[in-house]
Amino acid sequence: MTHRSMVLALEKAFKRASRNVYVLKLAPRLARIDEGRVIIRPSGFDMIVIWQGQPIAIEVKAWQKWQFSQKKLLREIETLEAFRKAGGSSFIVCYLANRDAVQIYQFVQSDPRQGEIEVLLVKQLSYRRSQKFWDEVVFEILQATVQRAAVRVAGEVRKIRYRTSDT
Repeated sequence: MTHRSMVLALEKAFKRASRNVYVLKLAPRLARIDEGRVIIRPSGFDMIVIWQGQPIAIEVKAWQKWQFSQKKLLREIETLEAFRKAGGSSFIVCYLANRDAVQIYQFVQSDPRQGEIEVLLVKQLSYRRSQKFWDEVVFEILQATVQRAAVRVAGEVRKIRYRTSDT
């Protein structure tokens, strides 16, 4: 499974999920909400989905070996956090070749005063080559967006310090 095939499969699944889904294929780096409109500047995410007026940023990763490293995630946090502060939800969808699984992570700010962000594992799904599989991935993303709180799964929650003053 390649990065491009994952992005295309997710895009098709989002379009099947609802007629109210609008997928932006730009790769926006910064986004903010201005009077109900999403303002986007190019380069950064793999896709932004607007669903029921809620912007959702999605970064897709296809890794041969998965290691939950702060170094890899710190590259994503600044962009995803800027998007989340603008009122959107942000997720990373990872394909793990060594486990033949897809993991969905959500970024949530646990304590705004300390600038601490939690990276929550929403769901791990065993990969299957089917349309239904990607429909299930989209369902989990939309459900987590609606709930605004991801399910904590068996100690997989990692906390990463993020200080806005350093950026």
